[in-house]
Amino acid sequence: MEIVSYLMSGLACLPAKDKFPYFSSREGKTEDGRSLKRVWEEYQTKFPSLDVFYENTHEQVCVICGKISGNLEVIDIDNKWDRTEEVLRYLMDVDETLDLNLVVNRTKNHGFHLLYRCEVIDGNQKLARFSTNKQTVIETRGEKGLIIAPPSEGYETIRGSMSSIPVITQEQRLILLEAARGFDE
Repeated sequence: MEIVSYLMSGLACLPAKDKFPYFSSREGKTEDGRSLKRVWEEYQTKFPSLDVFYENTHEQVCVICGKISGNLEVIDIDNKWDRTEEVLRYLMDVDETLDLNLVVNRTKNHGFHLLYRCEVIDGNQKLARFSTNKQTVIETRGEKGLIIAPPSEGYETIRGSMSSIPVITQEQRLILLEAARGFDE
């Protein structure tokens, strides 16, 4: 079961639905009366147990980024433009040059997530926008962020292993983020 290996490798993950953590609820509250927002905030600092998956039905698995998952940060390349593959190839060239061995997931809508851990990360950042409508096409998911991950339908790891996400240096991270920012239109 992939979820067990995620938890064992230090990835905080939760059941999800519609790209957001899912807890059995009615009208924005859990069965014990807590607000869903409050529960989400708790899990940004409280490592979940496998029980949360048994207690809640789920369509997807989300991984919480940031300190709770060993300083996990993700570059999210959205597929809202025709340069998605070009961006991935370029960042993979940077990866190869720096010998980073980033984990790469394909998303449901044919975008990509590049996963790494680093001693210093930030919250979610917008790195590049599409010129026509200023829509964000490359961003990070950092502290207090999340991603949907395999085995969620339509998501697959195409390089590396979610159970073995590399740790990169601060300098390598900055080079990688600047390379992504280079696509800002």
